[in-house]
Amino acid sequence: MTSSFTLEDMQAAWEEFQRLGARGRDWPAWAALFTDDATYYEHCLGKYYGADEIREWIMRQMESVACMTFSVDWAILQPPYLAFNIWNHMPDPTGGDARFSFSNLTLLTYAGNGKWSWEEDFYAPDGASKTVVAWYRAGGKPTMDADPSITHISLAAEPATDDPAGVSEMVRAYQAGTPAYAVDSVVWDHATGNMAGADAPLFTHPADVVVKDGKRAFLRCGDTAIALTHAGGGRIAFEERAHNPTEVK
Repeated sequence: MTSSFTLEDMQAAWEEFQRLGARGRDWPAWAALFTDDATYYEHCLGKYYGADEIREWIMRQMESVACMTFSVDWAILQPPYLAFNIWNHMPDPTGGDARFSFSNLTLLTYAGNGKWSWEEDFYAPDGASKTVVAWYRAGGKPTMDADPSITHISLAAEPATDDPAGVSEMVRAYQAGTPAYAVDSVVWDHATGNMAGADAPLFTHPADVVVKDGKRAFLRCGDTAIALTHAGGGRIAFEERAHNPTEVK
């Protein structure tokens, strides 16, 4: 898809999206960043349409985890698309340093004028549910004070080199069913856990959206999101596969 939006325009809109949402948790103002004909596709919770319905849904959804905070690991901007990895955190009810966090991959489509027409969230519900249940069992309550200082631990090192040609080759090989994994590569499937790249089953579902820069690529492959971190030379250092295996079509 070609786009008339500039990278600078999207960067400003992305900053506002984070300021009101992940950092500010001002859900009514955040929901107003969606167009009236927007679609929010949450693969574990359903589809929501338009800024008003998105606002009503997100406010209901956040009531039970009102103290949840967020941190963004990485983002790829390729107008009109923006893909990112975000971590969801709950504060330790005991006041210690226990971690209650889970990750999801998200795809946004920019509509111009600071607004978004599409959001799609990918993760395995079992992992997220276990995290939230464990938090409640540890004494977690929505009325707890939020702790914005909680951050994620990146599962893949930041690539040292910006290499768009190498990333393009990484994506080409992956889609052809001939991925090249680095020797110490890891594949994380949200539903089944970690495995060595050499041991990972091939994933060859064609991508209908590819968002990439010189370090990473995001592929939407039907109901699955794939995130690839480049190791250099077209090889994969880290792969993340996120989907809901129980999603009803």
